[in-house]
Amino acid sequence: MAHDHAREQKQTALRAKRLAMLLTRGGQLASKLDGQGAEEVCRSRKLSDSGVKARIFHEVADAHLSKIIKVDQKSDLFTFDIAVKALGRAQMMDANCCWSLMWAIWASSKSCSALLGDDV
Repeated sequence: MAHDHAREQKQTALRAKRLAMLLTRGGQLASKLDGQGAEEVCRSRKLSDSGVKARIFHEVADAHLSKIIKVDQKSDLFTFDIAVKALGRAQMMDANCCWSLMWAIWASSKSCSALLGDDV
């Protein structure tokens, strides 16, 4: 199996950047919620736990990281968790991405050839 180490590193770095951004954002919103609970004065609108849960859930979904970052929608308070197993699987698949793409292209060309009656 051929591995593309440059692509693997690029995908892993991109995922790490998106994860760091989302975790920072979640931490900022969580600290703002905690501050509101301690009745600290804030210049912007007040947040609710359900609003923050929905906002972070959609940001995680838009970043295509919902298998890795799990936002607890059923909790009364805003909480999220990192699925370490899913993160490990995603990193393992980074190296296999090129192989999977090549396999899919080859398989589709074989099925197209079979439909057209060409011998490959």
